[in-house]
Amino acid sequence: MSPRARPWAWLLLIVPLVVWQVVMWAQYTIDDAGITFAYIDTWLHGGGLAFRPGEPPVEAYSNALWLFVLTPFAGLGFDLVVVSKILGVLSGLVAAWGLFGVARSVPEARPWTAVLAPLALWGAPLYGFWVVSGLENGLFSMLLVLMTWRALIDARWPGARWTSQLPSAALQCALVMTRPDGILYVGAVQLWLLALAARAPAVIAGAPSAPARRMKLRRWTQRAALAAGLYLIYFAARYAYFGQILPNSFAAKGPGQNGGVRLFDFGAQGWAYVFDGFHAYAVAAPLVIAIALALAWRPARRVAILALILLFAGLLFPIVAGGDWMFEWRMLSFSWPLVALLLALGAGAAVGLGGRLVARLPRLPERVRTLAPPILGGLVTLVTVLHFRGPWIARADERAEKVNITITDLAHRSDFYAYVSELAGVHTPRVADEDAGGMTWKRQVGYLDLGKLGDLSLARHYPETYGHLRDYVFHEDRPDLIHLHGAWYDYKLQDMVEWRELYAPVLAAHTKRFDHVFADNVIAVAPFVVVGPGAVVPEAKGWDGPDPVAGGRQVALSGAELAVVVADLHHQPGQGQAPLTWELVG
Repeated sequence: MSPRARPWAWLLLIVPLVVWQVVMWAQYTIDDAGITFAYIDTWLHGGGLAFRPGEPPVEAYSNALWLFVLTPFAGLGFDLVVVSKILGVLSGLVAAWGLFGVARSVPEARPWTAVLAPLALWGAPLYGFWVVSGLENGLFSMLLVLMTWRALIDARWPGARWTSQLPSAALQCALVMTRPDGILYVGAVQLWLLALAARAPAVIAGAPSAPARRMKLRRWTQRAALAAGLYLIYFAARYAYFGQILPNSFAAKGPGQNGGVRLFDFGAQGWAYVFDGFHAYAVAAPLVIAIALALAWRPARRVAILALILLFAGLLFPIVAGGDWMFEWRMLSFSWPLVALLLALGAGAAVGLGGRLVARLPRLPERVRTLAPPILGGLVTLVTVLHFRGPWIARADERAEKVNITITDLAHRSDFYAYVSELAGVHTPRVADEDAGGMTWKRQVGYLDLGKLGDLSLARHYPETYGHLRDYVFHEDRPDLIHLHGAWYDYKLQDMVEWRELYAPVLAAHTKRFDHVFADNVIAVAPFVVVGPGAVVPEAKGWDGPDPVAGGRQVALSGAELAVVVADLHHQPGQGQAPLTWELVG
């Protein structure tokens, strides 16, 4: 191996971690990935960018570049579940390589401390889980790391021609196309580069070829204009097609749906989400120490400042949006490469500062002075691994009790809807459900998106106009089946009089082949006579007894072998209320 390639061999240390993460999480494809898959399928079959063919275009997805990357593979007949996982892992590997390169770019950096960045990246279950989830996390992290690396290059030498700004502009545009909140990172990078350019000396004495302030500002302007121009081309096409400035997901799940922006309320839901995530991985104290060391060590200071600015910018999104309920802190996974980079910079700073301190000690043999840095590096690595080992393993062990809903779960649920509808003589069932992805991908059911992502009317009017919700769901749309699930806590459909008058529980006597579907669900079906094998059940006219309440663990419907299970996914198993019992009026 050549001396030039030898430092990169340290990256082989992440291979066991990558294999571990893939083996642990590859079986799970998160239901939100089905949103992208459904759009690709409809697009390829001539239905445009919509959930289902024939529906109006609504931008329910927020990962346009990921959708565009996957589409050619779907057109060639490849399985999107498999392709999305392979591309996610490959993107994550490029991100690890980029992090190592960024950490190695620090003067006096050692490869055995720089490798802590990719190790901390792939060693965290929250990163591996979301990279192989079928979503855009791997692509986003790769673009974020490459953009950071390129920004450091631009800061040192901005290039002699405007064409040299194209790589940076393309990376910035791609990041925003992958996720709209990528604009936070791009804005942070642009401001950081502008500040450096503005602080540059007007003339550098003795270095006529060095870029002075005017040239740096000119290159910054060209770079920013190119990035904005590239994105505006995409934005113009997107706006012409959808007629919306932002994806519908921002109206459906933006701050207005979660009590407004509470940026400086440290007890708010968004801040709690960030604090809980850092606490779960025991990363808060090491991160603070690493940041302090990196800022104190002059060679790493510039990189540390950029990484810190980007981390703060990225955390604004979960803080303002209020986080989410999904397993392994999805919203934190986007910024995790920056956490990993800061930890590596702190380790390198500890070794660098410690080595300088040892070098100043008198009467030490030269061999001791030489061995001091690698010994310090080994100690820092050992302490880091021991500190994270327990919390990270504990988080990984939670896969046995994971709370996310996968595409497979929703495919079973959608098949169940079709089965019940067939028994009832409903040939084109209309389903109101919270989980859009797996419900619509490759499944022939009409869909009312209670999650609001694919429904402009609900996203724009709720919760400001509660009466609109009642009219829209029960009178204008009138779905054949309603699945409460997440909407249980949001819409309170069961509190409306139409719920009791128009809907009744599913008849479990005819759904035994779908018993597993009921594990975490409550379903209601419009009143009709269901005739199944060996049984004729009287028409169900409504509820006799208390309506379902959030937090209930199990509900048994007595008589005629009727049963429905109600579960609260927002609590750990066994923490719900006592079972309730309902009876149907026959």
